Amino acid sequence: MGKAVCGCRQDSNRSRCCAFGTTINGSITTFSGLKQELVNAGTVTNFYGTFTRIQNNSGGTITAANALRVSVLNNGNTIPNFKGIAFEGYSGSGAITNNYLIYADTSTASYGSTLKYGIYFLPDMPSHHVGKFGLGSGVTAPTARLQVRDTAAPQVRVERDSGNYLDIAVSSAGVVTFDAVGGSSAFLFGDAVTFTESITLADAKHIITNTANGSIIATSTSQKLGFWGKTPIVQPTTGVAAATRTAGAATAILTDDTFDGYTVAQAIKALRNTGLLA
Repeated sequence: MGKAVCGCRQDSNRSRCCAFGTTINGSITTFSGLKQELVNAGTVTNFYGTFTRIQNNSGGTITAANALRVSVLNNGNTIPNFKGIAFEGYSGSGAITNNYLIYADTSTASYGSTLKYGIYFLPDMPSHHVGKFGLGSGVTAPTARLQVRDTAAPQVRVERDSGNYLDIAVSSAGVVTFDAVGGSSAFLFGDAVTFTESITLADAKHIITNTANGSIIATSTSQKLGFWGKTPIVQPTTGVAAATRTAGAATAILTDDTFDGYTVAQAIKALRNTGLLA
Protein backbone atom coordinates (compact mmCIF):
# COMPACT_ATOMS: atom_id res chain seq x y z
CA MET A 1 0.00 0.00 0.00
CA GLY A 2 1.43 3.36 -0.97
CA LYS A 3 2.06 6.19 1.44
CA ALA A 4 2.78 9.89 1.20
CA VAL A 5 6.38 10.95 1.73
CA CYS A 6 7.28 14.61 2.35
CA GLY A 7 10.91 15.63 2.08
CA CYS A 8 10.13 18.90 3.80
CA ARG A 9 6.84 20.03 5.25
CA GLN A 10 6.01 23.54 6.32
CA ASP A 11 3.21 23.75 8.87
CA SER A 12 2.92 26.97 10.85
CA ASN A 13 0.20 25.53 13.09
CA ARG A 14 2.57 22.85 14.35
CA SER A 15 5.71 25.01 14.29
CA ARG A 16 7.41 22.64 11.88
CA CYS A 17 8.90 24.87 9.22
CA CYS A 18 11.95 24.24 7.18
CA ALA A 19 13.63 25.95 4.25
CA PHE A 20 16.55 25.38 1.94
CA GLY A 21 19.45 27.84 1.80
CA THR A 22 22.63 27.44 -0.25
CA THR A 23 25.70 29.63 -0.44
CA ILE A 24 28.28 28.70 -3.07
CA ASN A 25 31.73 30.13 -3.59
CA GLY A 26 33.25 28.42 -6.61
CA SER A 27 32.14 26.57 -9.71
CA ILE A 28 29.26 24.14 -10.01
CA THR A 29 28.41 22.29 -13.18
CA THR A 30 24.85 21.38 -12.22
CA PHE A 31 22.84 22.64 -9.27
CA SER A 32 19.28 21.67 -8.41
CA GLY A 33 17.56 23.75 -5.77
CA LEU A 34 14.81 21.15 -5.54
CA LYS A 35 14.88 17.89 -7.48
CA GLN A 36 12.28 15.16 -7.16
CA GLU A 37 12.51 11.86 -8.94
CA LEU A 38 9.89 9.12 -9.16
CA VAL A 39 10.78 5.61 -10.31
CA ASN A 40 7.70 3.44 -10.61
CA ALA A 41 6.85 -0.02 -11.89
CA GLY A 42 3.23 -0.01 -10.79
CA THR A 43 0.35 2.46 -10.93
CA VAL A 44 0.51 6.06 -9.81
CA THR A 45 -2.89 7.76 -9.65
CA ASN A 46 -1.65 11.29 -9.01
CA PHE A 47 1.91 12.52 -8.77
CA TYR A 48 2.85 16.09 -7.92
CA GLY A 49 6.48 17.07 -8.26
CA THR A 50 5.70 20.16 -6.24
CA PHE A 51 2.34 20.78 -4.60
CA THR A 52 1.45 23.94 -2.71
CA ARG A 53 -1.86 24.55 -0.98
CA ILE A 54 -2.57 27.87 0.67
CA GLN A 55 -5.56 28.18 2.99
CA ASN A 56 -6.40 31.65 4.21
CA ASN A 57 -9.17 31.46 6.79
CA SER A 58 -11.59 34.19 7.80
CA GLY A 59 -9.74 37.07 9.40
CA GLY A 60 -6.42 36.13 7.87
CA THR A 61 -4.42 38.37 5.57
CA ILE A 62 -1.87 37.28 3.01
CA THR A 63 -0.16 40.26 1.42
CA ALA A 64 1.61 38.25 -1.27
CA ALA A 65 1.73 34.53 -1.98
CA ASN A 66 4.06 32.73 -4.38
CA ALA A 67 3.55 29.01 -4.86
CA LEU A 68 6.85 28.94 -6.72
CA ARG A 69 9.23 31.87 -6.85
CA VAL A 70 12.63 31.99 -8.48
CA SER A 71 15.00 34.88 -7.82
CA VAL A 72 18.50 35.26 -9.20
CA LEU A 73 21.18 37.58 -7.82
CA ASN A 74 24.11 37.70 -10.21
CA ASN A 75 26.97 39.98 -9.20
CA GLY A 76 29.06 40.67 -12.28
CA ASN A 77 29.35 37.06 -13.37
CA THR A 78 27.93 35.18 -16.34
CA ILE A 79 25.19 32.57 -16.17
CA PRO A 80 25.26 30.87 -19.58
CA ASN A 81 21.94 29.07 -19.19
CA PHE A 82 19.27 29.87 -16.66
CA LYS A 83 15.86 28.23 -16.60
CA GLY A 84 13.28 29.08 -13.97
CA ILE A 85 11.39 25.90 -14.86
CA ALA A 86 13.03 23.32 -17.11
CA PHE A 87 11.33 20.26 -18.58
CA GLU A 88 14.09 17.87 -19.55
CA GLY A 89 11.93 15.42 -21.47
CA TYR A 90 11.47 11.71 -20.87
CA SER A 91 12.44 8.41 -22.43
CA GLY A 92 11.35 4.82 -22.29
CA SER A 93 8.74 2.58 -23.86
CA GLY A 94 5.83 3.60 -21.67
CA ALA A 95 3.10 6.05 -22.57
CA ILE A 96 2.21 9.31 -20.89
CA THR A 97 -1.40 10.06 -21.71
CA ASN A 98 -1.44 13.75 -20.76
CA ASN A 99 1.55 16.08 -20.88
CA TYR A 100 1.33 19.51 -19.28
CA LEU A 101 4.44 21.52 -18.58
CA ILE A 102 2.26 24.17 -16.92
CA TYR A 103 -1.38 23.35 -16.19
CA ALA A 104 -3.93 25.66 -14.58
CA ASP A 105 -7.39 24.39 -13.70
CA THR A 106 -9.90 26.83 -12.21
CA SER A 107 -12.95 24.65 -12.80
CA THR A 108 -13.32 24.02 -9.06
CA ALA A 109 -12.82 27.66 -8.05
CA SER A 110 -15.53 28.96 -5.74
CA TYR A 111 -16.39 31.84 -3.42
CA GLY A 112 -15.44 34.43 -5.98
CA SER A 113 -12.01 32.99 -6.69
CA THR A 114 -10.67 33.86 -10.13
CA LEU A 115 -7.45 33.27 -12.03
CA LYS A 116 -6.52 36.82 -12.97
CA TYR A 117 -3.22 36.13 -14.65
CA GLY A 118 -2.28 32.67 -15.92
CA ILE A 119 1.25 33.84 -16.71
CA TYR A 120 2.22 37.45 -16.14
CA PHE A 121 5.22 39.43 -17.32
CA LEU A 122 5.96 42.95 -16.21
CA PRO A 123 5.17 45.39 -19.04
CA ASP A 124 8.39 47.36 -18.56
CA MET A 125 11.78 45.93 -17.71
CA PRO A 126 14.77 47.86 -16.28
CA SER A 127 17.19 49.27 -18.84
CA HIS A 128 19.96 46.81 -17.95
CA HIS A 129 17.84 43.84 -19.09
CA VAL A 130 18.62 42.58 -22.58
CA GLY A 131 15.74 41.34 -24.75
CA LYS A 132 12.19 40.76 -23.64
CA PHE A 133 10.41 38.45 -21.25
CA GLY A 134 7.99 36.48 -23.37
CA LEU A 135 6.53 33.09 -24.15
CA GLY A 136 8.25 31.19 -26.92
CA SER A 137 7.15 28.00 -28.62
CA GLY A 138 9.72 26.58 -31.02
CA VAL A 139 12.05 29.51 -30.32
CA THR A 140 14.64 29.70 -27.56
CA ALA A 141 14.93 33.49 -27.34
CA PRO A 142 11.54 35.18 -27.85
CA THR A 143 11.73 38.71 -29.24
CA ALA A 144 8.04 39.38 -28.50
CA ARG A 145 5.65 38.74 -25.65
CA LEU A 146 4.29 35.73 -27.52
CA GLN A 147 6.31 34.08 -30.29
CA VAL A 148 5.43 30.81 -32.04
CA ARG A 149 7.73 29.22 -34.60
CA ASP A 150 6.87 26.10 -36.59
CA THR A 151 7.12 25.17 -40.25
CA ALA A 152 3.91 23.14 -39.96
CA ALA A 153 0.71 25.12 -40.36
CA PRO A 154 -1.30 26.33 -38.59
CA GLN A 155 1.09 27.86 -36.11
CA VAL A 156 -1.71 29.26 -33.94
CA ARG A 157 -5.20 27.93 -33.22
CA VAL A 158 -7.81 29.63 -31.04
CA GLU A 159 -10.81 27.45 -30.18
CA ARG A 160 -14.26 27.92 -28.80
CA ASP A 161 -14.68 24.16 -29.07
CA SER A 162 -13.35 21.43 -31.36
CA GLY A 163 -15.69 22.44 -34.20
CA ASN A 164 -15.37 26.22 -34.04
CA TYR A 165 -11.95 27.81 -34.15
CA LEU A 166 -9.56 30.24 -35.82
CA ASP A 167 -6.38 29.07 -37.50
CA ILE A 168 -3.47 31.40 -38.26
CA ALA A 169 -0.86 30.06 -40.66
CA VAL A 170 2.33 31.63 -42.05
CA SER A 171 3.85 30.21 -45.25
CA SER A 172 7.52 30.08 -46.20
CA ALA A 173 6.89 33.11 -48.43
CA GLY A 174 5.45 35.16 -45.54
CA VAL A 175 1.82 34.80 -46.64
CA VAL A 176 -0.46 34.87 -43.59
CA THR A 177 -3.75 32.95 -43.78
CA PHE A 178 -6.61 33.53 -41.36
CA ASP A 179 -9.09 30.68 -41.51
CA ALA A 180 -12.32 30.67 -39.52
CA VAL A 181 -13.73 27.16 -39.18
CA GLY A 182 -17.27 26.40 -38.01
CA GLY A 183 -20.88 25.92 -39.00
CA SER A 184 -21.32 29.57 -40.03
CA SER A 185 -17.70 30.66 -40.08
CA ALA A 186 -17.02 34.30 -40.93
CA PHE A 187 -15.00 37.30 -39.80
CA LEU A 188 -16.95 40.11 -38.16
CA PHE A 189 -15.22 43.44 -37.57
CA GLY A 190 -16.95 45.68 -35.04
CA ASP A 191 -14.88 48.76 -35.87
CA ALA A 192 -13.54 50.56 -38.92
CA VAL A 193 -10.81 48.70 -40.81
CA THR A 194 -7.92 50.45 -42.58
CA PHE A 195 -5.80 48.65 -45.16
CA THR A 196 -2.30 49.97 -45.81
CA GLU A 197 -1.86 47.82 -48.92
CA SER A 198 -3.95 46.88 -51.96
CA ILE A 199 -6.81 44.39 -51.67
CA THR A 200 -7.01 41.48 -54.12
CA LEU A 201 -10.20 39.43 -54.46
CA ALA A 202 -9.85 35.79 -55.42
CA ASP A 203 -11.50 34.83 -58.72
CA ALA A 204 -15.30 34.57 -58.62
CA LYS A 205 -15.47 36.33 -55.24
CA HIS A 206 -17.69 39.37 -54.90
CA ILE A 207 -18.57 42.37 -52.76
CA ILE A 208 -21.97 41.62 -51.22
CA THR A 209 -24.10 44.38 -49.72
CA ASN A 210 -27.19 44.22 -47.52
CA THR A 211 -30.63 44.76 -49.03
CA ALA A 212 -32.25 46.98 -46.39
CA ASN A 213 -30.31 50.25 -46.75
CA GLY A 214 -27.53 49.30 -49.14
CA SER A 215 -23.99 50.65 -49.11
CA ILE A 216 -22.19 53.72 -50.40
CA ILE A 217 -18.86 53.74 -52.22
CA ALA A 218 -17.20 57.04 -51.26
CA THR A 219 -19.23 58.77 -48.56
CA SER A 220 -18.39 62.36 -49.55
CA THR A 221 -17.97 64.20 -52.85
CA SER A 222 -14.34 64.98 -52.05
CA GLN A 223 -13.32 61.32 -51.90
CA LYS A 224 -11.71 60.21 -55.13
CA LEU A 225 -12.57 57.20 -57.30
CA GLY A 226 -11.19 55.82 -60.51
CA PHE A 227 -11.99 52.74 -62.60
CA TRP A 228 -9.94 50.49 -64.87
CA GLY A 229 -6.65 52.24 -64.24
CA LYS A 230 -7.88 55.82 -64.58
CA THR A 231 -6.57 58.46 -62.17
CA PRO A 232 -9.02 58.81 -59.27
CA ILE A 233 -11.01 62.07 -59.23
CA VAL A 234 -13.61 63.70 -57.00
CA GLN A 235 -17.28 63.61 -57.96
CA PRO A 236 -17.76 65.44 -61.31
CA THR A 237 -19.96 68.58 -61.32
CA THR A 238 -21.55 70.71 -64.04
CA GLY A 239 -18.29 72.59 -64.22
CA VAL A 240 -16.57 69.63 -65.84
CA ALA A 241 -14.89 70.30 -69.18
CA ALA A 242 -16.91 69.25 -72.22
CA ALA A 243 -15.95 66.28 -74.36
CA THR A 244 -14.87 66.75 -77.95
CA ARG A 245 -17.93 66.58 -80.22
CA THR A 246 -17.91 64.99 -83.65
CA ALA A 247 -21.11 65.70 -85.57
CA GLY A 248 -22.98 62.80 -87.18
CA ALA A 249 -25.14 62.67 -90.31
CA ALA A 250 -28.49 62.68 -88.49
CA THR A 251 -30.15 65.53 -86.68
CA ALA A 252 -27.81 66.36 -83.84
CA ILE A 253 -28.66 67.31 -80.27
CA LEU A 254 -27.71 70.88 -79.68
CA THR A 255 -24.52 71.21 -77.72
CA ASP A 256 -26.15 73.52 -75.22
CA ASP A 257 -29.05 71.14 -74.50
CA THR A 258 -28.88 69.94 -70.87
CA PHE A 259 -30.09 66.86 -69.06
CA ASP A 260 -30.49 67.35 -65.27
CA GLY A 261 -28.20 70.35 -65.73
CA TYR A 262 -25.56 68.48 -67.72
CA THR A 263 -24.87 68.76 -71.40
CA VAL A 264 -24.25 65.51 -73.23
CA ALA A 265 -20.64 66.55 -73.66
CA GLN A 266 -20.26 67.02 -69.90
CA ALA A 267 -21.83 63.62 -69.14
CA ILE A 268 -19.50 61.88 -71.57
CA LYS A 269 -16.48 63.67 -70.17
CA ALA A 270 -17.42 62.75 -66.58
CA LEU A 271 -17.81 59.07 -67.52
CA ARG A 272 -14.42 59.09 -69.20
CA ASN A 273 -12.75 60.87 -66.31
CA THR A 274 -13.94 58.21 -63.86
CA GLY A 275 -12.94 55.42 -66.21
CA LEU A 276 -16.44 54.12 -66.83
CA LEU A 277 -15.80 54.84 -70.52
CA ALA A 278 -12.48 54.25 -72.21
